[in-house]
Amino acid sequence: MMGGYGMGSGLIAVPDRLPSPNNAEWIQNLSEVLSLEKRSYIQYTTDEDKYNVGMPYTMVVPQEANHISSIEKLFSAYGLESDGKPENATETMNLNEAYQLGIQMEQDLISRYSWLVQNTADKDSAQILNDISIQSNWHLQMFQMALNMGGYGIGYGMMGRYGMMHGYGY
Repeated sequence: MMGGYGMGSGLIAVPDRLPSPNNAEWIQNLSEVLSLEKRSYIQYTTDEDKYNVGMPYTMVVPQEANHISSIEKLFSAYGLESDGKPENATETMNLNEAYQLGIQMEQDLISRYSWLVQNTADKDSAQILNDISIQSNWHLQMFQMALNMGGYGIGYGMMGRYGMMHGYGY
């Protein structure tokens, strides 16, 4: 574990081969989650740059990239193409609004991951998606904490954009 949240790098191992899901609805939902993860990544990097704020983005952004990679690896392990296409970032007017949007996005992802885990056919896929869901719960908690602090983000300071731990530790 590293630091306050023990989030580590967020890397999740995905086997090279997994049984292909037979449920078209499940595959569609996984594709939608991939699109939402890509949109979250775009949104969070946009807001991080716009408001010149470090936390919680320095923790969340690298893990969003890892979530995207893990889901794309799942599609590959199933022998399926991944086509999750993201929407553009939403224009936020202030940091509080950006944090509220982060909260909404993470809540949406968590509920979708819950459905995927409950409806998956193999335990390896369920564990991978559950691990990503746990990290999304951490993201939700960080956005809620940042919002509760009155919308004042923690800047980059002397440690630079991703700090000594390169965004992987708190």
